[in-house]
Amino acid sequence: MSGRIKLNDGFKAAVIGGGPAGSLFAHFLIKLSRKKGITGSIDIYDGKSFSTNLPRDCNMCAGVLGYKVIKKLFDEGINLDERSVRQEINGYAFHLKERFITLYKDPNTPIYSVFRGIGPLSSEEGYASFDRLLLDKVVEEGACWKKEVVKEIRINGNSGISLVANEDEKEIEYDFVAGAFGVNTNFHKKIPFGYVPPATWHACQAEIVVDEEFVDKKLGNMIHLFNFGDKKLKFIAITPKKNILTLTAIGEHVKIADLKDAIQNSEIKNYLPSVENIVCHCHPKLPVTSAKQPYYDRMAIIGDACDSRYLKNGIESAYYTAFFAADAVVNYGIDAGSLKKHFYKKCRRMFNIDNKYGKIMFFINDHVANNRFLASLQASVADIEHNRTLPSSRHMSKCMWYFFSGEAPYKWILLRSLHPRLLFTFFLQFFVNLFSELKKGKKSTNESEEIKQKIRRKIIAVPHYTLDKGGRVLIIGGGPAGASCAITLLKLAAEKKRDIKVTIFEGKDFSNHFNQCMGILSPDAMRVLYSLVGVNMPQAIFRSRIEKYVLCTDEEEIDLIRREDNKPFYTVRRVEMDRYLLNYAKALGAEVIHSRVYGVEFPHTSFTNEVRVYSESSFRKADVVVGAFGLDDAMLEVFEYATDGKYRRPAKVMKTFLTKIDVKHEEIDERFRNGIYAFLLSSLKNVEFGAVVPKYDYIVVNIAGRNITSKDMDMFLMDKSVRNIIPKVDYGNLKYYSGTFPISYASGVYGDRYVIVGNATGWVKPFKSHGIDMALMTGVRAAEVIFNQGYSEDALSYYAHLCKDLVSDYYYGAMIRYLCTLGSNMRAIELFVRYSRDNRYFYDILYNTISGDKTYREIALNLLQMKLLKTMIPATLKSFFRRR
Repeated sequence: MSGRIKLNDGFKAAVIGGGPAGSLFAHFLIKLSRKKGITGSIDIYDGKSFSTNLPRDCNMCAGVLGYKVIKKLFDEGINLDERSVRQEINGYAFHLKERFITLYKDPNTPIYSVFRGIGPLSSEEGYASFDRLLLDKVVEEGACWKKEVVKEIRINGNSGISLVANEDEKEIEYDFVAGAFGVNTNFHKKIPFGYVPPATWHACQAEIVVDEEFVDKKLGNMIHLFNFGDKKLKFIAITPKKNILTLTAIGEHVKIADLKDAIQNSEIKNYLPSVENIVCHCHPKLPVTSAKQPYYDRMAIIGDACDSRYLKNGIESAYYTAFFAADAVVNYGIDAGSLKKHFYKKCRRMFNIDNKYGKIMFFINDHVANNRFLASLQASVADIEHNRTLPSSRHMSKCMWYFFSGEAPYKWILLRSLHPRLLFTFFLQFFVNLFSELKKGKKSTNESEEIKQKIRRKIIAVPHYTLDKGGRVLIIGGGPAGASCAITLLKLAAEKKRDIKVTIFEGKDFSNHFNQCMGILSPDAMRVLYSLVGVNMPQAIFRSRIEKYVLCTDEEEIDLIRREDNKPFYTVRRVEMDRYLLNYAKALGAEVIHSRVYGVEFPHTSFTNEVRVYSESSFRKADVVVGAFGLDDAMLEVFEYATDGKYRRPAKVMKTFLTKIDVKHEEIDERFRNGIYAFLLSSLKNVEFGAVVPKYDYIVVNIAGRNITSKDMDMFLMDKSVRNIIPKVDYGNLKYYSGTFPISYASGVYGDRYVIVGNATGWVKPFKSHGIDMALMTGVRAAEVIFNQGYSEDALSYYAHLCKDLVSDYYYGAMIRYLCTLGSNMRAIELFVRYSRDNRYFYDILYNTISGDKTYREIALNLLQMKLLKTMIPATLKSFFRRR
């Protein structure tokens, strides 16, 4: 294998296999290469046309597309038309040892059944293959489909890889080749390097012709799952496709005789006509492990021939492996090292550990399915959830839905199955079932009517609420978090032409109220702000450009000057900024109600499911509510009550006191020189840190601590180091403003129809809060998730995922805060400042800690470097014991 090899402009690429993995790889390669500014040619080799009734044109798959796959394809511009969709599925029906559970899909989240070929011999005309749809789409984008079979692959050293096809057996050289030939071929024998295909099971699939009326009466347009839990036969699924039923039997080695025998000797026969109606059957292979070395210089194996979810979602696995491969090829390199790091390892991270959880889940499922008592217990718990709990609390139903649909990671399913509420219900029902005498009623003689009655009970296991058809959003709080959320929603709605109404409740009048905040914007916050409202913001908002921080301790002082490669911070006038953002949202169409909210409800009954908000002057209904109310005690209590305690406010807060001092602009320039003064004073035990911030024609003095009072502000202002930098002032006329900011996380910050943004999440830096940054970012991200993914609890979980960067620093920040307090008390901070004057390593740590310019994880790792510890620990101990 050679060194680094890049994909250059004018490249030639080949894809062996025109199924979903091959077509999607070509799509992503075209998309990403054009984005990078390079072009090339892509040839797709596949002898199949996916457009005849012949077995050779079928890709042997159950053909079920879940909502997540449909949405991913839609986001890539791939729309499923009426010809490629065979039938829309209503949900899943689970059969557990004579017990029956129906879980309906949410109306907003379609599930489609499709044919991977054109269908069996007796299927009606007028339908197109799903695989052919993808292939035609990528050909439209610029790929070339060669209806040829590749006979040989030749590696030509560093110059490329040659393919020999069956048309004229001419050798064609390519810069890169993707193998998307799947596990149902023997093509792996032609791979000329150390590739080892995944181990496989042999499933059995059959198709039966029925009347459409039969599907409606017997199956209710549901996918029926019969759980056997046997080593030889895990389960059988019946997937309706109008007048065709696809039967899929999963096991290690299932023969057609095994399938027929299972049908004849179980309740499955009640849902099917005679097995003599089977018009075709096949034995597709299912990968149960991952491939070994699916990469080489200039070549990668993708799709299920590389890696996939255990027994689930081959099309989704094709999507991810295709994307990872294309991303690696375009952005990193086509040599083996780059492909291993940026393609194969990403596949392993996605599937490897999760598949281990999957095997645990199937092990549990097998034991439950084989035990009549446990199967009955599982069904009883699901029934209890349906009858007594809200959709967000139906943990058993969600686990069953996701386990069989494959639309969530196995790890998530396993952890959700261990939810305390579910375990409590499970164990309680265990004893009820164990010690109660179960009366068995007579079975209905009209079996068809009994099935229809069960199916009429529409239980939605996993609700998906979306704004695809418009809706109303209520935002409680018109500060930066609420206003940024409203602006983002309204701009997205205008772009996509959706009728979305936004109402903002804000009790403050920003022309009169003072906002308890130092008002510092980082470079990240500036980028978000400009993306929201453009660069032509009123200059009155921006007060000073910060070029340095001056750190003051009891005995030392040091200028921490911004490096040229670090972008500057800015101070802003909060009331001006808040008023501007709120008015900007109003100009885009937001309704602004200047009234305090005192009540929120989430009524969920058989006839209503909405949000209701009560304020001092108005009442509004909506689809979803956004909590942007900061640490307002009244609103925190309202939301905790409305969510039945699911949302819990941050447990720990830091108290702050601020005061504003008017100073002439010239004097501020002379005294501060575009700098912020930060104080770590051991003489003031309650004050963890203080700051003096210039704002053009006034300064803001701020102190923070867990137990501070206004007396601590008095003492801070009288401290000699503080008096040296602030002008003479009549201390008796100063006005103090008290506030708080969180130093721990809230819990339950999202759920069905609600999401929390801003300070109420607790997602701020524990030492240097950067509250405005976090408010803007959470507001924008919440709006994007609500608009694109929806506002169910599951959809909003993506919001928390997006905000991982805001919360990942918490424990590191808490450690730095503790070390700063300890260092100040032990006078170690004085030593650190002295070393920083001559040591750039120490200096950078101080600058990043005070400015918040780097993550606290980076700062903590730098603090733990041996070269720092060897200097600081002996010097600190020596200084400490000398003072004693």
